[in-house]
Amino acid sequence: MQRDISFWVNGFVENQEGLWIEHNDFCEIVRELGGDLIESVSVIDRFQKQYKVSLAYRIIYRSNDRTLLNDEINQIQENIRSQISDRFNIELR
Repeated sequence: MQRDISFWVNGFVENQEGLWIEHNDFCEIVRELGGDLIESVSVIDRFQKQYKVSLAYRIIYRSNDRTLLNDEINQIQENIRSQISDRFNIELR
């Protein structure tokens, strides 16, 4: 099961790999909130508009021992959206 999350980053700064400087912290929050259900987190889109950069991430959820429910994953996504909104200088899309 996959979900995408996108947001505008105000004051975007990139690291040596060309990723958002907060990329690792973002992935850490996703993994903390999703636990073992997180299979992968990846950048799927980047768009620059003047002083802001839009980033889109794809989060893939998977369980080896049960079927995941939409309601369960949607709740995790909402928790992620809330945490990153509080933590980073972003505007959720």
